[in-house]
Formats: sequence, C-alpha cells, structure tokens
Amino acid sequence: MEEKLNYAELYRRTNAPFAIDKTNRSRIQEHVIRPFGVGSIEYIVEGKGTVTENNHTFQVKAGDVFILHPGQYHDYYPDPEAPWHRLWVQISGFGVPEVLRMYGLSKTNHIPDFDISEDIAKIREVIGYNTDPAIIDRYGPGLMCELCHLISQELERRNYKQQPSLALQIRTAIDSVPNGDITLEQLTQEFQITKQHVIRVFKQEYGITPHEYILDLRVGISQSLLKRTNLTVQEIATQLNFCDAAYFSEFFHKRVGMTPLEFRKKYK
Repeated sequence: MEEKLNYAELYRRTNAPFAIDKTNRSRIQEHVIRPFGVGSIEYIVEGKGTVTENNHTFQVKAGDVFILHPGQYHDYYPDPEAPWHRLWVQISGFGVPEVLRMYGLSKTNHIPDFDISEDIAKIREVIGYNTDPAIIDRYGPGLMCELCHLISQELERRNYKQQPSLALQIRTAIDSVPNGDITLEQLTQEFQITKQHVIRVFKQEYGITPHEYILDLRVGISQSLLKRTNLTVQEIATQLNFCDAAYFSEFFHKRVGMTPLEFRKKYK
C-alpha cells in the first residue's frame, strides 16, 4: 500500500521536534485546499469566510483566531464580497500534536473575538517567511509554546467567566448543531426570548442575522461535502435536511453562483 505523504513534515524548515517555522501576512481571495495540511494558527485582520478541518466547518470573521492541526484535511475560503487579510504562523514538527494537547488545544479550532495581532507581530520580528533554520531551531519552539499558552489562558478565562454574551451563546448553539440544522424558532425556545431580540443582539455583535449565519454555515458544509466526498447531490440534500435535491440546488446556486455539480467539477 502506498504511504501517504506527511505534508506536516514535508514543509518543515527546522530540526526541532516542534516550532513556529514561518510567519506572514497575506490576503486570501480564493479556496485553499490541503488534504494533509501543515499546522497553523491564524488571525483574521479583516473579512470573513468559511473554514473546514476534517468534518468540522465553521464561520470566521475579522477579530477571530482559528487553529489548523497538522496532517488533517484543511479547506478554507473567504466570502467573495469580504476577502480576508490574515496573520498566520506555521507550526510544524512531529511534536506539534503533543504540544497542543499539553495546552488543551487538541480539539480547539475556533476562538472568536480574540486579538493576537500584536503577539504575531512580535513573532514576526524574530521569524519571518524565509528565516534561517538555525534561528528557527533556537527560537521557534519557545515562541510556539508562548503563543499556545496565551490562547490556553484566554480559553480558561472564558470558561471561568460567569456568563458569555447572549450573541455568543446563540452562535455557540448554532455551531453545535450538526449540519447547521436549526431554526430561529428553536433558538427563541432555547433562550426564552422573542425572535426580534434574537435577531437584534446577534446582528449587533456579528453584523448579520442568525438566519444569514445559518445559511452561510450550511453553504460551507455543502461545499465541503461536494469537494471531499462522492455523495450525490440528493444525498447531500438529505443530509442537510433539504426537502429535495432540486430545492437544494436552487438554494446553492443562489448563494454560490453555480450549481452543486458545477462547483464539484471546478473544485474537486
């Protein structure tokens, strides 16, 4: 059996077991697909979009952090009307999963509203895009641990915080439902507030209504399924609880500008 390439090792530029070995600021306007991606920690400076790691799809916006774990399927892309600028650090080495586990980040992908731009800027003063491997070996491991510790502390702070904002609670409730299959009525029942209040507090914090957020999430999930699997359009429609394939195709075309089959042909 042919062994799969370990891209997390292929792109390493350090002899250390784990390290930040590359950083940069870049503008993303198109899909990035890596079947066995390298690891990274990324901060969205502006824009918004969709990120998938394996079977987990989530929406990100300016001010959010997301973590991509090495050796996993990565697929991310910005909203075409709001392409994102991002600051990122690449984390590589066979020891990366263990370091993430030590800091409680093994299952963490998305940290909304957490500004680490200054922290990445400080890292970039030491490690850039084409830094001497000797410098990476010397400073990369420590910088990775410092950044992971910073994120871990923020997650602990949020866990101990008495009450997250209502908007964040609503967003968490949406993200926790498989395939984005939740309605505004269900949200009003869960939080015992009116539809108008749900819409108002969510839009005030995130700039879109809960309904628009759910639609964006379902589009992102369907795009991931079209690119990553051989499921038929009917099977995807069923999995996402659309009434039939025709309605799903119409919905997809309105949101993406092409049919599901055209999208699959272009990106798979």
